[in-house]
Amino acid sequence: MGFLALDDWIYASYLAARPVNAGRPDREVRRPDLAAAVLRAIGSPHEALPTVVVAGSKGKGSTAASLAFLLRAAGLSVGLLTGPPLRSFHERIRLNGRPIDDDDFLRFSAVVEPVARGIPVDPAKGEYIGPIALWQAVGYLYFREKGADVVVAEAGRGARFDDTRALGARWAVITPIFEEHVAELGPTLADIVWHKAGAVGSRTEAVFVGRQRPDVFRLLQDVRRRGEAGGPSVRWATFGEAFGVTACEADLQGTRMAGFVGRTAYRASLALLGRHQADNFALAVAVADAVLRSLGRGPLSPAAIERAAASVRWPGRLERLLERPLVLLDAAIHRSALDPALELVRLARPRRTHAVVGLAAGKDPGLLSALRPHVDALWYAPPTNPHLAPPSAWPPKARAAVDRFFADPMAAIAAALRATPDDGALLLFGTLSFVADALRALERDPADLGDPLAAVSARSGGRGDRPPPP
Repeated sequence: MGFLALDDWIYASYLAARPVNAGRPDREVRRPDLAAAVLRAIGSPHEALPTVVVAGSKGKGSTAASLAFLLRAAGLSVGLLTGPPLRSFHERIRLNGRPIDDDDFLRFSAVVEPVARGIPVDPAKGEYIGPIALWQAVGYLYFREKGADVVVAEAGRGARFDDTRALGARWAVITPIFEEHVAELGPTLADIVWHKAGAVGSRTEAVFVGRQRPDVFRLLQDVRRRGEAGGPSVRWATFGEAFGVTACEADLQGTRMAGFVGRTAYRASLALLGRHQADNFALAVAVADAVLRSLGRGPLSPAAIERAAASVRWPGRLERLLERPLVLLDAAIHRSALDPALELVRLARPRRTHAVVGLAAGKDPGLLSALRPHVDALWYAPPTNPHLAPPSAWPPKARAAVDRFFADPMAAIAAALRATPDDGALLLFGTLSFVADALRALERDPADLGDPLAAVSARSGGRGDRPPPP
């Protein structure tokens, strides 16, 4: 079974039902019960692995990666399931920072495929087994065999009808929420919040809520009061109360922060860029501390926080790709996500600033008009992913903000690099598929995140990978 055949199989069920489901909201078409059926049919490997599910509109990936690094730095073996990959499908399934290898990928896929084919679905009625259900089934078989202690899983665009709902999250995380995927999750902000709050399930013991807009926080509280986000015994920990950031400095070298979780204060120097990463990291610290305590391995030590902060990587999220010219790449899909990158550009004081943006349907074309005043030239190119359509409705202001439209993102990025002086800056913003295009254009490989305990193991002469208990 080759990779192309495997890819065809994973998406076959979804693609067969896609014509029937076009334009229908998630609550009508998504079936987490089918994801649960796949897991049961392969022996319920998720039951043996306590799981954190991370949901939200932005910061999900960075928070999930930071959490995985923190738990790993504390001595746990950590499985990480993430959303759309940047270069290889193997990136969706990582153990201790490293993607699943070819042999294991194919071996466990060969277990899941016949099981999934045996579960009856009728694509004519819009029924399908989602690709994420199949990826996570492969992942949990792999994690169980390799002895993972815990799994961190990033939810898709929603959570209430997402395939991660089948995992029975022991801990739920909700990163910042804003208006996105309105057609699938909306039409109102209240609907979107309700979907995201669905990360909290019947088995969830604690919920961790990152920094939110006041209106979003009120809507989350409404969902909670209605009993639609876990029962009354579920503990909720919120940003600014149970944990938070007390100081932050960000520049092109990294992000230095001071934070707290409960009564414990800490400092961290993050390799990640941008003030928003301090918020994400503080959220991850709070979750990691709770997970470790619940598993009898806590509290989270300052040494583990320091190791994780220095080593955590999350490619394509406000990442500096070049110094001269300064090239910043970020999976920014909403106008509210521009500030961290623009702050770094102001610090660099470039002679000229150019930008290439690649968005897909469901993202915010208003990002273009919001970005226009800050750049000397703005170009647009759609991502190469054939499954993604461009924004269906371009506001006149957004269209007028663009100096030139390209059909090919690789051509747009190459032209922008040629036009940007060495003492200038180039911003590359867009959906994850566009980020993948940019990484290909600049020949960067985002697959291996590294391991925060590798240096500890090397210093100990290779005698295991777990540091002394904190």
